[in-house]
Amino acid sequence: FRQLHIRSLHSRNRGFNTYTDMVAAVHGVARTTAIEKLHPQQETRWFMRLSLLGLTAFLVLNSQQICAEEPEQILELEGDYTIAVSINGQPFRMAVDPDIGYSRLLSNASAVKLGLKGSMIGGVHMVGPIRLMANSNVLKYDFGEIKDKNRTFWFRDQSPTWNADGAISASAMPYQMVRFKLRPATGNEKVYSLALSDNGGNAILSGKGGNAILNVNGTEIAVGFNLRRNETLVTASTGLLLSDSFNGSFSGPAISTPIRYGIERPARPILLAQPLDVGGLPLDTMLVRVADFGDASRIAEGDAEDGDEIIVTAQSKRKPRHNMVLGRDFLSRCSTLTFDYRKKQVEMLCAL
Repeated sequence: FRQLHIRSLHSRNRGFNTYTDMVAAVHGVARTTAIEKLHPQQETRWFMRLSLLGLTAFLVLNSQQICAEEPEQILELEGDYTIAVSINGQPFRMAVDPDIGYSRLLSNASAVKLGLKGSMIGGVHMVGPIRLMANSNVLKYDFGEIKDKNRTFWFRDQSPTWNADGAISASAMPYQMVRFKLRPATGNEKVYSLALSDNGGNAILSGKGGNAILNVNGTEIAVGFNLRRNETLVTASTGLLLSDSFNGSFSGPAISTPIRYGIERPARPILLAQPLDVGGLPLDTMLVRVADFGDASRIAEGDAEDGDEIIVTAQSKRKPRHNMVLGRDFLSRCSTLTFDYRKKQVEMLCAL
């Protein structure tokens, strides 16, 4: 834009009698009959178009330079995987959770401390047949170098069992990369990766990528991670899909298994004859939620005795929810778990 402006000021010194001459010179062509017929207003429009093009090019080049110089925003967590954060000006500790379904959630006590009032947007979270009602509002977060606003939920009646004042999804953090340090590195590890979804079925995450994706015979499974539970847990429909695909069968009776927020539901272990490939890592054992989200009754029985175990056999009318949450046993061979939102993938640094 500046060059064009200077050229317009000195057009007469360069032999340009009108903007038309300047337009012709800029385009590297001689005056033609068509250009000569331009009215003064048309000449002005040509100049404005060229000016805007020059300004656009200037902004694009400078924005690329700024992006190249912008430091990476990386969050690294270890120990209890909590982070200090100021919410509406008050200090809290939030547990950063890579499980499926989280956004930003406060405990009842934290909501009372902040004097929060619900908005027109509420929420419902289902853990099996248990319905948890939640309020929400937009709160101000200060992570130190990064500040943002985000909608946050809190349950009306249920008090989650955290070691913190609330929980926040790794995908709801304002960082380009979130890395969980699981154990010391061994030196003979390699990276295994899974793609990230667009939003994990959670519009609040605004397309950043809510959970990992695993494709089994053309069916997508949403994959999360639980850093507090040992076992890998899948929904009934997922257990059936994997059992059919990899020759799986039940390997034990149902046990009461902690799912979320202190709520337990029945689940049974299954064993896959052919291991499932999870980003390059094998997985052959998991727990299946036999009473929630689908029908697990068609999974074959192994050698274990069932006793008086009752299996739900009613066919669900809802669309199957294919979810898998990898536990600490699966991640025991890994030193880090990284959510890289620039690459849109989850990376596990592990040794086989």
